[in-house]
Amino acid sequence: MADEAPGSPSRLEQFLGEGPWYVLVSGLVENPADPGEYLFQHPLTVTGSAGAEYLAVFTDAEAAEQFCDERAPDKQIISIPTLALLAAALHGLRAVVAHVMRDPYRPGYNAITAPIAALLGEG
Repeated sequence: MADEAPGSPSRLEQFLGEGPWYVLVSGLVENPADPGEYLFQHPLTVTGSAGAEYLAVFTDAEAAEQFCDERAPDKQIISIPTLALLAAALHGLRAVVAHVMRDPYRPGYNAITAPIAALLGEG
C-alpha cells in the first residue's frame, strides 16, 4: 500500500476528523510494564447489527456526555487530545476490540465503523 503524502491527513484523522476525541471507560490503570503510562479499564463498546463489538469514539464532548448520562452512567469520559495518543490507545485496545464506531447514537449523525487495523495503516 502506498505511503501517504507528507502533510496529508492520516486514515485515522480522515475517519474521525480533528480532535479532541472522547471515549468512555470504567477507569484508568497504570501499565505495570511502563510506569507512568495508563491504560483504559473496560472501555465502552457497542454492538453492531451483525453482532460485532465496536469501540465507541465520540467527536463531540456534549454527545459523549449525553451518551454517558443516558446509556452508561457507570463510565467516565476520557478526552484524547492528540492523534498520536489516539493511535497509541487504539493500538493497545486491538486485543479487546477490532473495530471503531464513530459517534454512536448521536442525533443527526450516522454512526460510521472501521477496522482499527485499517485506521492505523496495518491492513
